[in-house]
Amino acid sequence: MYFTSIKEVRSGMPALVIKQLPEDIHERLKESATLHRRSMTQEAVEILDRALRGVNPVPERRAYRGTFSLTDKLMNQAKREGRA
Repeated sequence: MYFTSIKEVRSGMPALVIKQLPEDIHERLKESATLHRRSMTQEAVEILDRALRGVNPVPERRAYRGTFSLTDKLMNQAKREGRA
């Protein structure tokens, strides 16, 4: 499990702290940053930006409105038939 927190730094930009980052992810991030001639922070921001670009929030779902009411009698009948 990854624990994160966001704090404001002097520049007014939010900062992200990732605790308990697995060593293999840290190493891959470091290698990727070196390859792209970026700091690890710049590389992490670039990766997050690419990963989250175009991601839309989950659309709100509406409750299903059937053509008949689900009464207790109908529900009990369906339960009995399902057990048969």
